[in-house]
Amino acid sequence: MSITSGIVTKQVERPTPGVRDVGRSLSHLLPPARPAPGRYRRGQTGGGRQHCYAWHQDNGPEGTGGGRIPAYLEGDKLVESCYDGMQTLHDVFKRGAMVSNNGPCLGWRPGPNKPYEWVTYNEVLDRAAHFGSGLIALGCKPNQTSFVGIFSQNRVEYVVADQASNMFSMVTVPMYATLGRSALRFIINQAQLETVLCDEESKVMLLLTFISNNQVSSVKRIITTEVMADEVILMAERHGVQMLAFNEVVRLGQQQPHDQVLPSPDDLATIYYTSGTTGDPKGAMLTHRNQIAELGGAVGHFQDTIKFCPDDVYISYLPLAHVIERIMQLYLFTHGASIGFFRGDVKDLMSDIQALQPTCMATVPRVLIRIHDAVMAKVQHSSLKKRLLRAALQSKEKQLVKGILRSDTIWDKLLLKKVQDQLGGRVRLMFVAGAPISGKILTFTRCAFGASVFEGYGQTEVSGSGTFTIPGDNSIGHVGTPLGCNLVKLVDVPDMNYFTEDKQGEVCFKGPNVFKGYLNDKKNTDETIDDDGWVHSGDIGMWLPNGTLRVIDRKKSIFKLAQGEYVAPEKVEMVYNTCPQVAQSFVYGDSLKAVLVGIIVPDPDVLTTWASAKGIGGHIDALCQNEEVKSAIFHKICTLGDQAGLMGFEQVKDIYLCPDQFTVENGLVTPTFKLKRSQLKDAFQTQIVDMYHRLDLATENNNNAANNINMNIPNNVDLKQGQ
Repeated sequence: MSITSGIVTKQVERPTPGVRDVGRSLSHLLPPARPAPGRYRRGQTGGGRQHCYAWHQDNGPEGTGGGRIPAYLEGDKLVESCYDGMQTLHDVFKRGAMVSNNGPCLGWRPGPNKPYEWVTYNEVLDRAAHFGSGLIALGCKPNQTSFVGIFSQNRVEYVVADQASNMFSMVTVPMYATLGRSALRFIINQAQLETVLCDEESKVMLLLTFISNNQVSSVKRIITTEVMADEVILMAERHGVQMLAFNEVVRLGQQQPHDQVLPSPDDLATIYYTSGTTGDPKGAMLTHRNQIAELGGAVGHFQDTIKFCPDDVYISYLPLAHVIERIMQLYLFTHGASIGFFRGDVKDLMSDIQALQPTCMATVPRVLIRIHDAVMAKVQHSSLKKRLLRAALQSKEKQLVKGILRSDTIWDKLLLKKVQDQLGGRVRLMFVAGAPISGKILTFTRCAFGASVFEGYGQTEVSGSGTFTIPGDNSIGHVGTPLGCNLVKLVDVPDMNYFTEDKQGEVCFKGPNVFKGYLNDKKNTDETIDDDGWVHSGDIGMWLPNGTLRVIDRKKSIFKLAQGEYVAPEKVEMVYNTCPQVAQSFVYGDSLKAVLVGIIVPDPDVLTTWASAKGIGGHIDALCQNEEVKSAIFHKICTLGDQAGLMGFEQVKDIYLCPDQFTVENGLVTPTFKLKRSQLKDAFQTQIVDMYHRLDLATENNNNAANNINMNIPNNVDLKQGQ
């Protein structure tokens, strides 16, 4: 027997994940009802409906506004569930217990060099029932008025508390420290949180500081998963806050059990506060019906081509306070899979992954970029290794085009197994979301790992993803087709010259997965959901000929330069970030200036290797101050911009090399690694001003030189005619 995280467990034998299908094409598994790309089937009803790939456009009298839905749907009815009788998140977990035959559910690693330990589905259900009963004994009501804050990293107790809320009709409110102190205070006050689950002493102290400074008044009890110091407990007592250990609440529930009070599908399940890049966070209210519809859309999208089963193992490291991780876990629970948590330190993530050996994972582009860059850096100094790696990737890309994903080729055995072992050696499925990913990185990942990599696109307000790439489609440059739980349409954005007649416009969603609105925030709700129920994403999309969606711009991030040109910085940054020497980039344009400037964060490993080969030594700090290094990176990113078709005004005219990465901890990116532009502008204001000053001087000098030349031109030369 072992004890960890306050849970008494036994060593549960986790089934060995099934061996992936190798050497087979996925394209033959596509449902026959789906037309091949570029082929159409005519709908049987009037209104001129056409089905292309996995969507159709409804021009009928009911007026869905031109929204597209998958062609595999029967009629026009959107998906609201995936399995009979599954209407709430509690039903999801019960199904997982059933299909797994009470298999291993949640795992954690007690320490380095130790194996994962597991609790079963029924053990989680029992503990959740006791924890929920304990909350009621403490004064929480088993209804929609009880909001339970969860201020914790991903761990067993998080899921137990979440399941307890699902059993007793309570509402969870996830929080994370990287939102910032001001945002945390705002969330607690707006949601009027009385009960908060915390994992670390520092988080408890932060809450108690808010209370002692009279910045927060609603919190009555704090439940902790770790042992707190005596002075922390005394501080809570002084301020009238009840401090309890997680196990105490469980024992209280065992002593005073309460009958379950199950929610209805339209009850609130979770309030997700979106971090945003400016202003206060917004609390997106998601019901059980919303999230069940999202699950149904995903199950229908993958149908029988990509199967999850109890043998699957998933690594959980993206924050559960973000909707993508939540939906991924619900999807895995639905199919009885096992979820292992990382230990909480990103530095140990790769070690945890290698110990767990997952078969599937959700990730963000930044992780895949780091793997790609690390692999490329290792072969940088050997022309033989570079040629072999290039040959390996080219060979596998040829198969990829045919829909074949394998990890048993001679190239895998000779070269790529070491890459695959970085993620445990058994990953067969990856789901990428949270930010755009370049086609180069996407193709590399598919080839190097021999895994199916799916890219999703959506937002918290649609319960996760609204579109996903489909099995068998390994093309790049798009985010797939609509899920069956929502319609997707584009609307005109005249100010940016995007029009639906050109198949371009702002991406909008409508369906049972669309959220109820923002908590106590009618203004932002009305700005996001229009009168017809469409959620406006703020992203600019384009329909491709095969029916897939490409996100090409951002409505709100654009800025206008002095000469009247509009620039979408994310588009430029995505191009610059493909440079091996670049880890991150921030493009800025002053509306009073005619040009862009940029802050570039070099990849320390790639840059030092590259610089050493050029005979330039020094630490990353010194390299960032080296003019030769700056000039080389500047020319590299500008060349990439030219190759990507960026206009001249979209290219930066000066850069500053910053040795320190933009992180969640320093407040320069959101937890999903989106740039916080306002904070970045403030952080680099001095450098931005300096760059514009240098550019202004250069322009002035050029103008003076031109004037001097003109003054020396003989009077008989006709300037309009030329020379």
